[in-house]
Amino acid sequence: MKEIEITFIKTGYLSPREPISVILPTKWEEVTEEQIIDIVGIFKNELTLKAMLNTFTGLNIGIEEELSNKSSAEARSILDKLAESFTYSNFIIKEFRGQRVFNPFIMNHSLEAVSLGVLYHKLALNNKNGDLSNLLKLTACFYFDKGFRKENIDCFFTLFDEKANLARLLAINFNFALIYNWLKERYPYACRLVDTDVQTNDKLDWFQFAYLQNPVFYSAYSLTDSMKKINLSIKEYINNGIKSAKLLEKLLYTGKN
Repeated sequence: MKEIEITFIKTGYLSPREPISVILPTKWEEVTEEQIIDIVGIFKNELTLKAMLNTFTGLNIGIEEELSNKSSAEARSILDKLAESFTYSNFIIKEFRGQRVFNPFIMNHSLEAVSLGVLYHKLALNNKNGDLSNLLKLTACFYFDKGFRKENIDCFFTLFDEKANLARLLAINFNFALIYNWLKERYPYACRLVDTDVQTNDKLDWFQFAYLQNPVFYSAYSLTDSMKKINLSIKEYINNGIKSAKLLEKLLYTGKN
């Protein structure tokens, strides 16, 4: 968090309000549930500095109010850096429709849940007709008190109240984009798209492909161990130019070539 002083300048007949100190987040871990929901709402309209400051500080800066150049520059610098560091390992939204997220830290979820979560996240981003089904499926992967089960997904399609839940649902998808970026930074080879000469579905990352090929094998490992194993295997596969399906299988399931 960083504290700055916001000062206002006179516009028209309005006298500027007194300077006020505010605290702005510098990392996504400092952003609250209410703030991330509001941020997604801002994206649907016009993303302005005033709107962001209102979200993070509760100043309620009016349309006719103007910030000083110094205050604008300082606030914009902080918020731009926050936007640029679009990566975080945890779920900020803790609850959806009475179900708490199984664990805030993504690495405490299963490889199956994360594989499906990434799939539904990508499908939701590519959806252009307002269909919410993939957003609901994404949320079902992580928001059950007792952890992920495939049958959880069907539960999210009953009694969905769009007005009551849509803002939170969109915020979860936004939050998951942060998490997916964190995974890509931490496991860059495992999160690469599968080579098209290995299999035709070029929408899958390597870790999703590995899990689908042998779910029983990876169910015995934690997500951390699975991602490390897959990341190292694909790194060797790519760097050594291995194109044999049999050698790739050995790398993925034994770690040896």
